[in-house]
Amino acid sequence: MNARPRRILKPNTEDMIIIRNNLIPFRGYSAVTIWPIVFVRRGAWYSRNTDRHERIHGRQQLEMLLVGMVLAAVLAAAGCGWWSLLALPLFYLCYGVEYLIRLCITRDHDCAYRSISFEQEAFAHQFDETYLQYRRWFAWLRYIFKA
Repeated sequence: MNARPRRILKPNTEDMIIIRNNLIPFRGYSAVTIWPIVFVRRGAWYSRNTDRHERIHGRQQLEMLLVGMVLAAVLAAAGCGWWSLLALPLFYLCYGVEYLIRLCITRDHDCAYRSISFEQEAFAHQFDETYLQYRRWFAWLRYIFKA
């Protein structure tokens, strides 16, 4: 029997707020997560799989927020002043930098978007109803060097 590991400490993504509107996300996308809020384009079909995909992003953002807070505290203690604030939106900085790197490599927006490690994890597990129950911390790291 192949039992999945149990996670005792899990960031909570159960109480995410869903907001439907016409501004966020950009056209061509149905939903985007800015934890703890999931913005869904009005009229877009928001399925269970899409919800799971966005909750995976919520978990990723919480993990990076914790890393950012530690980094911010270290930078502030080192006297780096306002630079420590740049550590807080760490998920978005990493996401953007990885997208730009992959865009330079592939020269194709869709390919670059789908090859971002955060997206690879979310797409790979959006159909698995139990994934968030056994997901390991920083699981997206194993996708960084995958094409």
